[in-house]
Amino acid sequence: MTEPVRLALDNGAVLLLREDHGNPSIAIRGSVRAGAAYGAPGVAEFAARLVFRGTTRRSASAISDAIESLGAALSSTNAEEAVAIHGRCTRETLKATLNLLTESLATPAFAEGELEKVRGEVLGDFRAQQDDTRRAAVRRLAELLYSRGHAYGRDPKGDEKSVRNVKPKTLRAFHEAHYGAAGMILAFSGDIDAESLRNTVAPAIEGLNPGSPPKPVPAPRPEKEAAGTGEPPRPGLRSGGGGRSTGGRRRHRGRGDKPQPPPPARRCGPPRHRFRRRPHEGGEAKAR
Repeated sequence: MTEPVRLALDNGAVLLLREDHGNPSIAIRGSVRAGAAYGAPGVAEFAARLVFRGTTRRSASAISDAIESLGAALSSTNAEEAVAIHGRCTRETLKATLNLLTESLATPAFAEGELEKVRGEVLGDFRAQQDDTRRAAVRRLAELLYSRGHAYGRDPKGDEKSVRNVKPKTLRAFHEAHYGAAGMILAFSGDIDAESLRNTVAPAIEGLNPGSPPKPVPAPRPEKEAAGTGEPPRPGLRSGGGGRSTGGRRRHRGRGDKPQPPPPARRCGPPRHRFRRRPHEGGEAKAR
């Protein structure tokens, strides 16, 4: 196994390679800075789900059939900051898979019929989340940790109101603004060498529009700053403190507190008596 290879392209994309010729397939992992933090609620989720469901040249079924005929796989998932790209192919189908990948990233159709299918899928996810206590707890924790309105405190899928209002026009504008090659990272691992990375992968990815470099997500504001914006206070958190006040009372030790030494051991056994000899009938000692 050789050392990893890093190749920066002129359009801002970065390619990474890890050769492993003991594996007959090629795994593709990547990211595009087009997550939920960069658009209105719900828009990034729809764009990520629709990017491989048809292009301006081919329908969703045609793209799906082309991927299946190669024995390959291409998909994408949305998160707070980035959209993750997943793929798989072989050395023989690498070039054809890259053509499908770049076509889908550059010219998605956002067809009305596919959009309505995704709308139903996301609404179904919301209903499933209500019955999943773990997912509900994670979402509630994010809401409490980050200031109200910050991308980290929102569900990347948006909410039911925003999901019902997503339109193809909004998705096309979001795609044009955020799906450029600048800031894109694509990693390849498996039965691929550095020569194939430079001669096959790089020319395909260099054909993507650079777009604008992604801006960093603003840091969450402290609660004291958020309090001056008219936002209602949130239960469970107080400004300027790390939790609820104990009011001077002894609080229970948490997991991160320093353990206290155990109390001194008490003497066990019967009490000790002092005896003093005094004259008594029978000659026995009287205890005090």
